[in-house]
Amino acid sequence: MNFVLVLISSVASAFAGYFLKIASGSGKISAILKNRHLYLGGALYTASAFLSIALLKRMPFSVLLPLGGMCYVWTILISRKFLGEKIGPRKITGVALIIVGVALVAQ
Repeated sequence: MNFVLVLISSVASAFAGYFLKIASGSGKISAILKNRHLYLGGALYTASAFLSIALLKRMPFSVLLPLGGMCYVWTILISRKFLGEKIGPRKITGVALIIVGVALVAQ
């Protein structure tokens, strides 16, 4: 169950960054402050942080934080799917290494 919650937290964190990226394209600060994506991103970051705090009570720190590295995997997928960013061999290799590291730490 803890692993599922870590995944949820990391997905929420990745989507938070995505929504903040969308909000940042609004132009001036006044437009960004009116953009709903700013608040959605902030809410997701906050929810992810509180979930991580709750998980710190249930999991070793040395396991939880490396598992949070899955956020980078979701970020690559989100950036490709929703932002159309190109994902080259170096990024794919990096994500593969993160997945291997997470698998080793999770055991």
